[in-house]
Amino acid sequence: GPETTYATPDQLVQHFIVVPAKQRLCALSAFVRGECRRNKLRSKIVVFLSTCDAVDFVSNLFQKCQWPQAPSMFGPAVFRLHGNVNQQDRTATFQAFCKAQSGVLFCTDVAARGLNLPTVQWIVQYDPPTETRDYVHRVGRTARSGAVGNSLLFLLPSESAYCDHLKTHGLNLTALSLEATLARSAYKGEFKPSSKKEVHEVVVHELQYLFEQTVLANTELFDMACQAFQSFVRSYATHSTDTRQYFHVRSLHFGHVAKSFALREPPASNKVTKGSQQAKTGTLKKRKALQDIDDSIEKSKQKKVGQAKRKYNNHVSEFAE
Repeated sequence: GPETTYATPDQLVQHFIVVPAKQRLCALSAFVRGECRRNKLRSKIVVFLSTCDAVDFVSNLFQKCQWPQAPSMFGPAVFRLHGNVNQQDRTATFQAFCKAQSGVLFCTDVAARGLNLPTVQWIVQYDPPTETRDYVHRVGRTARSGAVGNSLLFLLPSESAYCDHLKTHGLNLTALSLEATLARSAYKGEFKPSSKKEVHEVVVHELQYLFEQTVLANTELFDMACQAFQSFVRSYATHSTDTRQYFHVRSLHFGHVAKSFALREPPASNKVTKGSQQAKTGTLKKRKALQDIDDSIEKSKQKKVGQAKRKYNNHVSEFAE
């Protein structure tokens, strides 16, 4: 209830970062890269997402991204845990993450509750929890046995008052700068600023382009991105009564949310994948939670298919120059 006060360890430092939806994916990768670089590849980071689909998409995207200046997106290995992963694989993943010197674990609440994760430096709540007590369960994965731990909560501008809600429960968070977080991720020779763009703007521009190109080139990843988008919107409507006021589906800009899944536009439900039978039968379109999205997207999309194609071709040629 509203009167509940939660205690967290003194050595746990809690942060939040306000990120526009269209920059979320870039900010997440920039933060993780920055931390891995700062700790010379000895970082253990756990990233919480709201759905199994999002865990699958983000972990696969970060594994598949080929970055010209570095052998992989982050350096450390990428792990994933969620309720749809069978128990045997879950145990193996958990043990591998524990043994690794460094690693990034993407997971859902169900997968991580009760796990004793040793030496985790950062807990990142990429999707805010649906219940306040889950916030506490999540940050409880770090700052174990007297060790110093850090947590970071991602919030959209429309969700920023959620910090005040946490404060009423005795949870005090310090703001991190988005610009500094983005800029800190650049390795030597990467993301060179220009007269028109500062470093943090170049980071967003180049990372987003890389993510979108990777998704466009891979049908399986494209399907995952579309499913993750749909799941995200459905899960957004499931926040508990005491926090729902900070998380209104109507405050989401679906075009910008699509960008956070490396999609150029929101997937219309009758075209969610390039070949899935589920999409062909139209069952997704009937899902009540997505009816508003379907209607608004379809109306504008019918008129703009030609425009979108032209815009995309211009976008590609702009980078080819």
